[in-house]
Amino acid sequence: MDEWVAVERERLDLAKDLAGIPDAAWDAQSLCAQWRVRDVVGHLVWGERGVGLATGLVGMVKNGGSFNRFVAREGIANGNADPAALLAEFEANASSRKHPPGAPTVVMLADTLCHAQDIRRPLGLEHQYSDEVLDAVANVMKVAGFPFQAKKLLAGISLVATDGDWTTGQGPEASGPREALVMVMAGRRAALVDVTGPARATLDARLPRG
Repeated sequence: MDEWVAVERERLDLAKDLAGIPDAAWDAQSLCAQWRVRDVVGHLVWGERGVGLATGLVGMVKNGGSFNRFVAREGIANGNADPAALLAEFEANASSRKHPPGAPTVVMLADTLCHAQDIRRPLGLEHQYSDEVLDAVANVMKVAGFPFQAKKLLAGISLVATDGDWTTGQGPEASGPREALVMVMAGRRAALVDVTGPARATLDARLPRG
């Protein structure tokens, strides 16, 4: 799989979905606690523009050394643009191959998928991901450190996909579709609705609230 081609395809598919939502949906709460739908799109647009090392360091300094605060505020700042302008830029730059320094392409694919689902899940939008994309993202997410901390989340349990051969970990099982397991590994509590098994309660206790 060409991961950059997959990133572009997923961006364009999300742009198509966004083109069909009502104006009010842009202000709906996403699965990201600090972001509306428009702010998630603002973050994705920001990613397409590219963030250099110097810009990132300056941004962190301005936000008390917090990378998460820097990213959150950039998403909101970009998300305040007119939805039509946001969508136009997002679609026009879908082929961008800019990425944070040192970030593998598969991380960009994971970022795209997770944020697309941050939008689609609360809006009730369905999307079919390929097996290649789901497996690639699941494999990078299971070893993710900052900012997801998936290794800590999954300590002592196993995840088992119900829609493929993918599995990870050892211990009591939590099972569900790969998209739901990816979103759980990304810290999205809402995805637990699609997860079953004896380890579900452990995930529920470990996932952040609010």
